[in-house]
Amino acid sequence: MGQLNTATGVYEIEGRICSGCNMPTLELTIHGSKLGYSVLRERRMIYPHGTGRAPCPSEVPEEYKRIYEQACAVLPESAEASAALARRCLQHLLRKHLEIKTKSGRLADEIREAIAAHKIPSQVIEIIDMGRVLGNLGAHPEQDQRSGEIIDVQPGEAESVLDLLEELFESYFVRPATMKRKKESLNARLAEARTPPKP
Repeated sequence: MGQLNTATGVYEIEGRICSGCNMPTLELTIHGSKLGYSVLRERRMIYPHGTGRAPCPSEVPEEYKRIYEQACAVLPESAEASAALARRCLQHLLRKHLEIKTKSGRLADEIREAIAAHKIPSQVIEIIDMGRVLGNLGAHPEQDQRSGEIIDVQPGEAESVLDLLEELFESYFVRPATMKRKKESLNARLAEARTPPKP
């Protein structure tokens, strides 16, 4: 579709029609050279702009959903910004929804406290590599002290915290709301069954 040769590489945009939705897509590829050979340095979708993550469930309160969605939206452009927003959302969830308080105010300590208090479901701990999450936080003491700071992050750090948030959202908001709806539906059917037929 279009190609631009620069000193830093060859930039090419390719357009296609998605076979699933019949909408146009644009993909950017960047090639560089190594030992005289062309090598692919980067390939990414530039339209439509997507996060690659599932939409946040409607049951999640807006105060968490808004920050989570911002973290997902910036992930393709900046892992550092995404990680900062994801850590902020996680800390807000731990402090407000789980009422976790620590003397240090450090996110890693708050996660450990939530685990020790059995406020993080065991299945979440099993699914998420908590050691990786805590290890990434420990690698940067400054981010652990100020969770919203934008600083260099470990590979996969933003994704790890987003994964953890998704599992916590499922446990704290989605599953209880689903069970409540099922209970209300069952109670309504039982009440209807006990109601004498109208003459």
